[in-house]
Amino acid sequence: MLAVQTPMNYEEPIHRIIGGIVHSPAFADKLPQQREFYNLTPPEYWELLHAHASAFRMWKVTYMHTLPSHEAVMDWYRGTGMRPYLQALDDAGRKKFEAEVFAQVREEYPTQSDGSIIFPFPRFFFLATR
Repeated sequence: MLAVQTPMNYEEPIHRIIGGIVHSPAFADKLPQQREFYNLTPPEYWELLHAHASAFRMWKVTYMHTLPSHEAVMDWYRGTGMRPYLQALDDAGRKKFEAEVFAQVREEYPTQSDGSIIFPFPRFFFLATR
């Protein structure tokens, strides 16, 4: 049995924000190691794997995390999606990069009545049994 969970969140606002800033004139020449993400689509996984399995299931789930603030979104991504970029910049560059990301995160993720942020986090799963 093969069970896999893969991120499918690269089209979410946070990744579009980070990607846009990384490719912007202000940072493109400072971040040459730009990461590119690629996942197969669900139909591509199906075509690749279903013929080799006696049973094949796939599904997508979007976890709706509730984070206490926009700063919590930043904290999450400092240790994940922003990490390679922050490591490549000096202190002034990191501050500028984070400020640009934060400004756009505040625009893209509305604050709820209690100040929290609803943060969608999609994941794709498949299970293949041979």
